[in-house]
Amino acid sequence: MPAVQPAATYPAHDVHPAEHLAAAADPYDSRVKAEIFSIDWAQHDVLPVLLIISNDGDRPASMPDLRVNMRTGDGVKLLPMTEQDIYRRLTHVQNPISQPRTFPLPKVGHPKGGVSQKEQDEIEGALFQAKAVEPHRTRAGFVFFDVSDLGSPLEGAHIYVDGVRDGAGHETMFFDLAMDDYLKKK
Repeated sequence: MPAVQPAATYPAHDVHPAEHLAAAADPYDSRVKAEIFSIDWAQHDVLPVLLIISNDGDRPASMPDLRVNMRTGDGVKLLPMTEQDIYRRLTHVQNPISQPRTFPLPKVGHPKGGVSQKEQDEIEGALFQAKAVEPHRTRAGFVFFDVSDLGSPLEGAHIYVDGVRDGAGHETMFFDLAMDDYLKKK
């Protein structure tokens, strides 16, 4: 994982001062940034986005039902890929319902049908899995978007984060992370 700063320090961020919460998104869309991964995500048409949530309050914030989506400038709504979606993409296995009745045999030594243990560990360690943010702390992890067939997925795009509860247990207004803010500072 990269070193993480408070959410308000990233170009694409949204601060909710009344709840003492902030969220940010940092796309890993360049070769230099993506070097932290052993997997070449661009080759697989996958966009990793570091999601950062900071709690500047004195009570923990919870995220039991965190929802993230990206709406491109063309109006296409993207949901983050599940761990299984990621494994399928890396092994190029299509949904069994849409493919013929022949199935590829898994590679020897690769328990997830072609994804090495090192790659599995990297994916599991990178995924955003936090369920809470302690007071005066920041939590981060990656969400992965399938950007195949999209020319410039970040231009005019917004990432929306919903399902964050403040220290009193009230659900906050969604966070709107404008990717144009990120692109301007790039």
